[in-house]
Order: sequence, then structure tokens, then C-alpha cells
Amino acid sequence: MTQTLPLLPKVELHVHLEGTIGVATARKLAVKNNLPFPETILNENGHYKGGNLPDFLVSYDTVAGFIRQPSDYTDILYAYLIDVAAQGCVYEEIMVAPDFAADNGVSYVDFMDALALAIDKARAETGIEARLNIASLRHHGAQKTYELAKTVIANPHPYVVGFGNGGNEMMHHFRDFKLAFDLIRNETNLGIHVHAGEACGAQSVWDALDYINPARIGHGVRSVEDERLMDELAERRIVLEICPSSNIELGVYPSYDAHPFNVLVDAGIPVTVNSDDPPFFHTTLAHEYKIVQDKFRRTQSDCLHYTKTAIRHAFCGDTLKEQLLKRVGEYAETLQSE
Repeated sequence: MTQTLPLLPKVELHVHLEGTIGVATARKLAVKNNLPFPETILNENGHYKGGNLPDFLVSYDTVAGFIRQPSDYTDILYAYLIDVAAQGCVYEEIMVAPDFAADNGVSYVDFMDALALAIDKARAETGIEARLNIASLRHHGAQKTYELAKTVIANPHPYVVGFGNGGNEMMHHFRDFKLAFDLIRNETNLGIHVHAGEACGAQSVWDALDYINPARIGHGVRSVEDERLMDELAERRIVLEICPSSNIELGVYPSYDAHPFNVLVDAGIPVTVNSDDPPFFHTTLAHEYKIVQDKFRRTQSDCLHYTKTAIRHAFCGDTLKEQLLKRVGEYAETLQSE
């Protein structure tokens, strides 16, 4: 069943730039930028510590702090795009956090220029397309998110297509961020997505709908705890960016058997398949698609459907969407002819 899976066109809408940095790369960045590498962020097997969202975020924030130069960002994004292109990915929307860059001495404009260089270089070499979603950091508070929104509005960039938030879902309330997201909605054409329904339950998704009204929700898996909420998501066609391995590694669910992927899909909610922070969760985008097939018993056609869903609900322009759908359609024709 999975023999042709590596060739299947894939699209990823939920991956964090800093979360693509493996341990070896993190060590090199620390050495390059004359920074100490705290072994406390690793477990006994030499992997990043996880197990729950707060502990994971400590490791994540530490790794993000190793990036000190614009060229670091270029190298990190380029390496990831080359990697996922080899896995069959045709389009990536990467969440990038300008606040991390600013904390490390890199201005917003230099940050965007460095990322654009990586996107152009990877496209020229592999054909992969990529765009950027600006991620505010929820645990930094509402004022920082509002300031970031103003920065984004003042510095439009053709590769920036979305605005959202990441970070500790258990800190602050969505009502606190309404002003910032309203500003983005009123002053730009950027797509809006937020993290919810991961560490916190179904109510966090309701709060996102009530105060932010996003087009997509990062994770959202705990929507399964409220049948009325699942009906609402299905009716409004709000996409859940599902990251199976992340949910298991962070203890949201104890096993893939307990994961609600199939329940959410069968409820008619649009879903996409994503890796979130691949080296932190011992996974890749291709592996997440394989999990969907092997653990959730979904077919090649199902996986193609999730790829098409991701394209249709991506925040890029319609012309690019049409080109991507054409590439996926060509692959679907090869499946039918076999």
C-alpha cells in the first residue's frame, strides 16, 4: 500500500522554522555563534526533551536562541525545503517568528530578506514553492502580538501570506489578542490561523472561533471532545492542521489508536497532514503521511485528498494554487492508470 507514498505530492501548512533544527545543526549553530549548548535540553538518548508542551517549549526556545545571523535563517530554511522536496513536498507554508529574530539581533526586514533568499534558492533547485506565515508568540502576551501586527502591516512582503500565533496555548486568553488580529484582518489580506485544541480542550477552539475567527486551526484535535463544535467546524469548513506524531510525543494522546484523526475526518471536518517540529518529534512530513496510511488506515486517494485540501486552504494566491492542483492531478491520473 505504501510503496508509492514517497512519490505522492505533499503539502505542509503547519511547521515551525525553528522546529526544523536537528540536534547536530543546533550544536553547530551554538559553536558558530559562540554560545553554550546546555545538555539539559536533551534526554538520555541525545534527543530533544519533550513529553509535555511546557518542557518542549523550553528546549524549543533554547534552540531558537542559537540563531544569531540572517544567514543562519537562510541556511535553516533552505535545508528544510531541500529535505521536504526530496520527500515529495510541492508546497510549504512555514511559520516564522520575527520576535525570536528580534531577540537575537536580526531586524524584521533582514529576517524576511534572509528567508526569501532560501525560498528562491530552493525553488530554483527543486521546484518546491514556499510561503511564510508570521507567528506571534502567545506566551509573550497580547501587546507584543499587537506590535508585531503593526510591523507586518508596515513592511509588506510578497512571500508573507498569513498571520497567526504559536507558543504556550495555556497562557493568556484569545480575547486578549482580538485587537491584534482585527488589525491584521482590516489592514491586510493575510490569512489567519491560530493554535488551539492541543494542550487545552475544546473550549479553546470555541474561544478561537469567537474572538479570532481563523480560517485554519493548528492542531484542533481536542475538538473531538465536543460534538457541537465538530459540527460547527465542518459547517464552516475550518481546517484543522493535524500533526499526529506531535500529539503523541507531547502526550495529548497516549497512542495512535487513541488519536481522533478518523473521528474528525468522518465528521466532515477538513484536515491536513503536517510534521509541526520534525526533529523534536522524531518524524518527517513523509512519515506523517505514512502514519495516516498505516495507523489510521487511510488510502493513497485519501492522502491525495488531504494534499488537495491543503492547497485549497493555503494562504497563497489562486494562480499558484491552480498550478499546484494541476501537479497533484497529474499524479492522481497515474494512480488511476495503474
